[in-house]
Order: sequence, then C-alpha cells, then structure tokens
Amino acid sequence: MRSIIFVIAFIIVLVVLRLTLFSETEAGKAGGKPGAVAVPVKAIVAQESTFSPSIRAAGNLLAAEEVNLMPEASGKVIYLNLSEGKRVTKGELLLKLNASDLEAQLHKAESSVQLYESNLSRQDALLGLQGVSKQERDATEQQLLAAKADVEYYRAMIAKCEIRAPFTGILGLRNISEGAFVNTSTVVGSIFKTDELKLDFSVPERYAGSLKTPFQVTFTVQGDSRAFNAKVFALEPSADVENRAVKMRAKVENTGGDLIPGRFADVEVPLTRDENVIMLPTECIVPVLKGQQVWLSRKSKAEAVKVETGYRSDIAIEIRSGIEAGDTVITSGIMSLRPGSDLKIKIENQKAVQQ
Repeated sequence: MRSIIFVIAFIIVLVVLRLTLFSETEAGKAGGKPGAVAVPVKAIVAQESTFSPSIRAAGNLLAAEEVNLMPEASGKVIYLNLSEGKRVTKGELLLKLNASDLEAQLHKAESSVQLYESNLSRQDALLGLQGVSKQERDATEQQLLAAKADVEYYRAMIAKCEIRAPFTGILGLRNISEGAFVNTSTVVGSIFKTDELKLDFSVPERYAGSLKTPFQVTFTVQGDSRAFNAKVFALEPSADVENRAVKMRAKVENTGGDLIPGRFADVEVPLTRDENVIMLPTECIVPVLKGQQVWLSRKSKAEAVKVETGYRSDIAIEIRSGIEAGDTVITSGIMSLRPGSDLKIKIENQKAVQQ
C-alpha cells in the first residue's frame, strides 16, 4: 500500500515539474521575440511653434564713472571735504593743499601785470608825441605778456594743489585726514557715478553675429527676485582668443539706487525670434555615436531617427531636421525600445516648450 502511494506521489511531482518547465519555456520564447510584447510608452505629436531663443551669461555691474582721487602735487592737506557717502556736484572742491608760496607768487605776477599795463598805456600816449621810442614801448609790451604768462602759470600750479569733483556722484571711503602730507601717488579717496551703471558680459562668438546694437537684455542679482532691464549699446569689435567670446556693454538706469557696482549679474540675452520651429522636450533626445536621435512611432512600431538640433532652453530643444510636424515622438520608455518594437502608446498633451 505504501509503495502504491509513493509511486502516485512521485508521478504527481513529475507532472507538476513538467508543467512548470513548459510554462517557463513558452514565456521565454514569447519574450525573446522582438515585438511579441507591446512596450508601454508615452508620446507627443510634434508641432510647429514660435521660438524666441535666449542664452544666459555671467555679467558684472560697474559704475558709469569711477575715479580714484589723487593730487597732482605734493604738500600738506589744509582743507578736506571727503565725507564718505556724500553726494557732490561736478566742480565741487574736495581737497586743498598748502599753496601759500604759489599764491604769493601769483599776487606778485598780478601786480606786475597791472604795472606793465599802466606803463604801456602811458607809453602809447607818449609815442604819438614822440616822447618815447617805439622800441621802449615794444619792450614794455613784452614785459606785460611775460607777466600775464606768469599769472597763468601760478594759477595752473595752484589748481594742481586742489582736487575738485570730476563729475556729480557719490564719494567712497577716504584714506587720509586733514593735515596729512600727500604726494602724487597718494589715493586720497574715490568717487562713483551710480545713478547709471554699466553691465559688462560676454557671449560665445557663434551668437555674436545675430546680435546688433542696440538691444535689450534682462538680468537678476543675488538676493533680489526682481528682473532688471539693460540696453546694450556697445560690442567689442573682436572676440577674445582665449575663451572665444565677445564682450558686450549695456546701460542700466539706477536712479532708485537699488543696484550697486561690483555685483554679479545673471544676464538673459535674447537671440533671433524664429517662426514655425519644432520644439521637443529635452528627454526625447538620445545621444548616439555620430550625433543625436529620437524615437518615433510608425504604425505602432518603434523607429529611431537621427536629428539635427539647434538652440536649447531649460526644458526644450529645437529640431532643425530629421522629423516633421505631425510625427509621433516617444517621450518615455525609451530605454526599453528596439527598432521594430511593438508599442502601446499613450499620447500626452504637449506642454508649451516655447521660450
């Protein structure tokens, strides 16, 4: 009896193993055939749209005018008007050196001018009466001209003992105190024009040809969520040979004083606006050995197509050739695809990929 039960149990085990192996074999055969199992993917329908490409560049804010204040002569400071942060107007006296010796020489030269002018006037009257020779009169005139030249010279030397504001602006930090002795290499302070700023940035040389001045750019600075506007008014006529970039300069209105020179700026530079452009999400693009490709659905079969790409934004990339409007482009499940794979497609609503 036990032998019969043992034989029956052994037969049952053999049948179960047979069925299990058969099922696995059939499943393996089915899975090994290309296209036997439809691959679930998501896709979009390629559409033409308007694309306004832009690139980002790193920039620096500079004062419209910035000068280190340095005297043209050496001497002791007897007057100082360098209050840090003070707004001064063009021509305002900021510093004066001791020039008492020059001022005395100036007074002497001015007195000589008055004397020679009086003598010349009297000799002109006597010349008509032949009371003085023309040679004497001409000598007096030469002395008058020399005295006037002395006056101009001493005035110029006194002017070199003064520093006046070269433009209307804000004073920076001063480096000296009244009574200090300075020379021509001493930086006594600085002055900045900040109601208008300059924005310097560079763009790759391949984009420079499409940028013609004037044009508008926008930029942001760290710690401020606002976007500021700037107007590009000048381009460097040559590209930098080291980084192959062209330097540009823009004007920034800063009457409110929201921006300060020296800050880093993240600049967005608009390029040429393109019409009827096919834009695809960046995840559609697959790098290959000699370029890039996308996967299309042709009659529910997977097909790889090489494409030529153009401008790229954060979320989309321009397709210049390889596909046409109306093609079904696969966006997900790409890693599971092989040429000719059967597809189970879910068409998504294409999000705006315009910039």
